[in-house]
Amino acid sequence: KQVSSQINSFILKQQVILETFIDNNLTSSFSKENQINQSLDFFVENVPFINDIFLIDSSGVQKGYFGPYYKFDYKDILDEVKQTTLKEKKISVSGLKKNPFIHKLISTFAVPISNLPQVREGALLVQIDMRFLGEDILSLISQDDLVLIFTKNGFLIFSSLQGISTDASSEYDTTIAQVLNSIKDKKLPTEINENVNGFISQNDLTSWYIYTARKDKEKVGSYLSLYFDNWQIFRSEERFSR
Repeated sequence: KQVSSQINSFILKQQVILETFIDNNLTSSFSKENQINQSLDFFVENVPFINDIFLIDSSGVQKGYFGPYYKFDYKDILDEVKQTTLKEKKISVSGLKKNPFIHKLISTFAVPISNLPQVREGALLVQIDMRFLGEDILSLISQDDLVLIFTKNGFLIFSSLQGISTDASSEYDTTIAQVLNSIKDKKLPTEINENVNGFISQNDLTSWYIYTARKDKEKVGSYLSLYFDNWQIFRSEERFSR
């Protein structure tokens, strides 16, 4: 539960930072395009978790670029961005991409914008470096635990051995395939005692799967009760904090 909560905390924190920046720097009071461009350049250069920013109009056409890499293919997420960000005016999180050459895993946050000189209605596509999420999760988990975070397509995001995954393939590909096969038609969270042993849950914001197992296999059987004990503690602390 701590891992899932950390994922939510990371995503919500990025959303707040992006929304605050837009409110303070990309409002209609900035009528000149060069002022907006300078603000975006400064933002990319000085915020460590941001790689690149793309400005698109309501049709999904790129109208501006800010950052060091100059290339970003967002066609695979454009439908989601059009529906969630451009139509519903909500932030969307998608487009996980690995770059093994610069050892980065990037996620794209799409944030709605309006009334800019470049576009009347559109979105900022902000590429977020996910290594900071990996560092946060590593600080939470025990050395006795194997933790894997991956998508429904088997795309590995994080492993407790290496942190954020930046390679196209990993030693856990078989394990992930077995886990996905084991949870078909099952309600999550659940314990797995088939080809692989462990506990599997799903993050509510991203739908990412979180697989946890003891490296000491004799301790695997206690994982379900351990999870729910932690969940009860979490709920008690949450009620107390209110």
